[in-house]
Amino acid sequence: MEKQPLTNLGIATLIANLYALSQEDLQIEIDSIAINFDSWIISHIILNPSQESYLTNLPLLLKNQLKDKLTESLTNRNSIVFTKDETNGNKEGRGKLFGVDQINNSRYSEDLELIMNSTLYVSISYSI
Repeated sequence: MEKQPLTNLGIATLIANLYALSQEDLQIEIDSIAINFDSWIISHIILNPSQESYLTNLPLLLKNQLKDKLTESLTNRNSIVFTKDETNGNKEGRGKLFGVDQINNSRYSEDLELIMNSTLYVSISYSI
């Protein structure tokens, strides 16, 4: 699978490429994420040295939460929305804000019965 840039379009392309895989091939990717999250990210997303260092130094609690949410969403082929502040302003000295949210929806219809879906939201922004 071709590495994608750490941009909104790049991550959307990566997710689309993953969901284009057969269930068996997607499961191989999911297993790889579960085994070594950092390695999977580095092998699928183009990161500069600063971004790679940031990834490896993220708190384990946050990485585990993201890993668990990501593998769950991929397993169920749920929506994943990634947003990154891509403004061209100087980000030097500004703190990164990393968000992981999940919204679960349930709908009932007599024809379709109970429909449950989930959307995972991952965001990177910068403090002022």
